[in-house]
Amino acid sequence: MDNGINLSDHIRILYRHRKLILLSVLLVAGLVFIMSRFEKPKFASTVKLAVFDRSLTDVVKDNIDTKTHLTIANQLDILGSQSFKERVARMLPKKIYNSLTATDPSMVDKAKLFIKKLFGFNMVQLSPDAQVVQNLNKIISSKHRGGGVIQIQAVSQNPGKAEAIARITADEFIKFNIESLQDRLSILRKFFNEQIAKANMKLKNAQDELEKYKQVKGLPSNKSQSYELSRRLNSIENAYIEVKTQRSLAEDRQKMINQKLAELSVKFPSIKNIEKKVPQVGILKDKLIALEKQRALASAMYTNEHPKMVALNQDIDQTVKDLRRLIGGVSKKKVPSIQTVFNWQDLYIEKIFTEVEISSLQSKEKSYKILADDYKRKLLYDMPKRERHLYELVQNVETQRLNYQSLVNNNEKIQMVESEKVGNVQILMPASMPEAPTKQHQTVKMIIGALLGLIFGIGLSYMIEWQDVSLHTIEEVESRLNVPVLTAIPDFYTLKRGKPVSEKSGKESKKSQLEKSLADVYVYHYPYSPASESLRRLQTQLELLLPSENGKGHVILLTSAGPNEGKSTIAANLAVAMAQTDMHVVLIDADLRRPTLHKFFQVHRSDGLVDILSGDLRMKGLIRRAPEMKKRLELVTSGGKVTNPMAVLKSAKLSYFLNMLRNVYDYVIIDAPPLISFSDPLLLGKHTDGVILVIEAGKTQEAAAKRSLKMIQKVHIPFLGVVINKLNFKNEYGPYNYYNSYYKDYYREKERPAQPLIKNLSNLLQSEQKKIRKTHHEEN
Repeated sequence: MDNGINLSDHIRILYRHRKLILLSVLLVAGLVFIMSRFEKPKFASTVKLAVFDRSLTDVVKDNIDTKTHLTIANQLDILGSQSFKERVARMLPKKIYNSLTATDPSMVDKAKLFIKKLFGFNMVQLSPDAQVVQNLNKIISSKHRGGGVIQIQAVSQNPGKAEAIARITADEFIKFNIESLQDRLSILRKFFNEQIAKANMKLKNAQDELEKYKQVKGLPSNKSQSYELSRRLNSIENAYIEVKTQRSLAEDRQKMINQKLAELSVKFPSIKNIEKKVPQVGILKDKLIALEKQRALASAMYTNEHPKMVALNQDIDQTVKDLRRLIGGVSKKKVPSIQTVFNWQDLYIEKIFTEVEISSLQSKEKSYKILADDYKRKLLYDMPKRERHLYELVQNVETQRLNYQSLVNNNEKIQMVESEKVGNVQILMPASMPEAPTKQHQTVKMIIGALLGLIFGIGLSYMIEWQDVSLHTIEEVESRLNVPVLTAIPDFYTLKRGKPVSEKSGKESKKSQLEKSLADVYVYHYPYSPASESLRRLQTQLELLLPSENGKGHVILLTSAGPNEGKSTIAANLAVAMAQTDMHVVLIDADLRRPTLHKFFQVHRSDGLVDILSGDLRMKGLIRRAPEMKKRLELVTSGGKVTNPMAVLKSAKLSYFLNMLRNVYDYVIIDAPPLISFSDPLLLGKHTDGVILVIEAGKTQEAAAKRSLKMIQKVHIPFLGVVINKLNFKNEYGPYNYYNSYYKDYYREKERPAQPLIKNLSNLLQSEQKKIRKTHHEEN
């Protein structure tokens, strides 16, 4: 098949193999239908879960708002993971577990197994646990139902099994979610307990130092101006200390998170430095920090309902959404364990939120510090030294108290969440026992099967076309062989209405054999057929290529690359076509190995060319006439059998015989053996005016045709052109090609009863024998 094909070539290929494609569609669709009919009914039990996004950052910080649907993809990943299915398998009742270890494959599984064995795939024997997990992958499915809702569905032939598996899957998913959250809360609680102990010690030391100083120096008057400034400064510094304490806590959390991420990076180096490997993560993080700063500044001037605040909140939400989606996609590719994926995603998101929090707190801390420093300068200028030192001690106590109180409050939040033992997932609709089987969707399955069959059929057609090295069309012959095509003869039986008697199988009588041989001479018996018109077009081409000179006739040799390509049929029909135009034609059967022409005309092969060249008989009695052709068509059969045809054809009488025929007949048509198998055509070709190579469409290979042409050119034999035989115009050019469209309307088949070309052959032969004996008697 040529690589440079256009749309029309694609259409031609598909039309040529339309039966194969249709058969493929019917087979696959039928197979799917049969499998669906024999498939046992299945029952489905469904559980609906509500997912809430409660990250641990939200426990200790309230000003970061994330949306529920952002974590749905992560939860679906967990539900579909191998490790989670193993967890579900461990919780199944023994009866259900044993049923899942048994191998009872469906029709589809059996088909898959057969195909794998057919193509030689090694079948690995699975352990019972692996077999259960594999079956659970087929039974359990999960999908997002919109909003924060996840649907888990278990499908089984047993309704009780479906309900149990769906219920256990939902319960284990909720337990898994709570366990993951409890593990993180436990780590945070331990961290805050350590920080509270340190803060309590610092507060006690500050209080002791203040109390000692008061006892020694005494207290200042509440009515002094410096005391009023101190009170205002104290209010500002309280806010400053609160912000500073929050920042310190956030930084401590950041260190803890970085430590955990570093531990994961040691196990999985591929997730290390993800911001460098995936620059978009760093860009989104910087964008989120900038937006938080803008919101912090805008909140001092606008309410939350102000358009500017609404726009900032929407931008922050979208940025958080993009971050979660990006990080979720990266972790799925980089980390093999779903538990590790879950922890890493949570830690990394919390790290980014903590960095945003630290950046926001640093901005607030800077603002409060500038304001506090301004008040301090005024106090230090007006306040006496004794009051100044007392102020510093009071401020230190207040700072430590606020720090301690903040830690205690956050720890109480964590303890409250931990004691509730509530995760991010809750059951909206529990599993129930299915009452009716699920729909089989046979129509959908058959449509899918038909589409698969169509794809398979088209693919197979192109594979066959790719492997096909034969010549099919006129354009292929002219482009690949670089020779002219004299005519293309359509397949006679595909264009004629109803198959002649020759196509019937079974035992044939002598009469049917006669009709079969006569049917091959379609130019005489079916003169209005497209095949007959193609032969007349070949006759016209030869008249133009070989004009008459000096009243002598022309000798034309027909051969083919291989056997059974129709050269003898074309030779016989060409001779008849010429005889019908009042040309005097002689047809010679020079295929001494497999002679055929005598069968077409129902005569004996004896007394023919071999006898003429051997000199056993006179020529006069060996050329037979056809009365129906008005004595214009005569036949020379191959003659008797010979052991060495090459020696016969090398006889000097061959040239004399052909030259004699030139002087008597307008055309001498020679049927020669195939070129690839024998060199007889090369010996005969030297005595001819030109050679015609017959190619059967879809059978003759390109290499064989090129080899034949090379052999002809090598011995310098005149080459007239190629005749394409049995060309199926409908297959190659489509149902509406120019050839079919024209001849279908113009040449209506006008069948008439088959009549032998040589009428009453036995009587004719007896008459000729009497004439020979009479002549011989007169000479004596």
